[in-house]
Amino acid sequence: MKCKLSLNVLIGSIAASAISAVAVTSPAQALIWTFDNVRFQDNGTATGSFDFDGISTYSAVNVNVTGSKYGGSTVNFTEANITLATLSGFTAQKGGNTFAFSALSALSNNAGVTLPLNLGLTSYGTGLLNSSFLATGSVISSPTQPVPFDLSPNQLVALAVPLFFGMRMLKKKVATKQGLPTSGTLIS
Repeated sequence: MKCKLSLNVLIGSIAASAISAVAVTSPAQALIWTFDNVRFQDNGTATGSFDFDGISTYSAVNVNVTGSKYGGSTVNFTEANITLATLSGFTAQKGGNTFAFSALSALSNNAGVTLPLNLGLTSYGTGLLNSSFLATGSVISSPTQPVPFDLSPNQLVALAVPLFFGMRMLKKKVATKQGLPTSGTLIS
């Protein structure tokens, strides 16, 4: 009975170690959101994409905005330029240039979704009086490449120790059942 209880405790600790190692390293599945046919009232455009995890994190932001409010030049915005982030969009600022977008509803965590952009909250420019608002456009979601699990050395140890001792206990149990000597038994 004692051996069976020890084996159950060991199996439980191995399972708990494996689950905690995976839970700590399992990333939220972010989606790639791509700007589609985004055109402003002054015929400026926004192209590019960003990743959003459906909860709070924008990453891999690469948005190019071109138009008369920027003197005809293109300004590239990245996640480092984000000054305000919400579930439906973000505002980015770079060198006095601003780009803000908002979808009509919260960005979901479902691939293949097309969300129209909010006409009154999507704009670009160099200030409130020098801004151009959205004429048309949307964002489309698609899945990102899955991120492989990455175990830290501490997590590997947490998995290896119970496995090592579990194998030793299992080996002793099998040897005892078969009547073979174990490491603590003298052979005469």
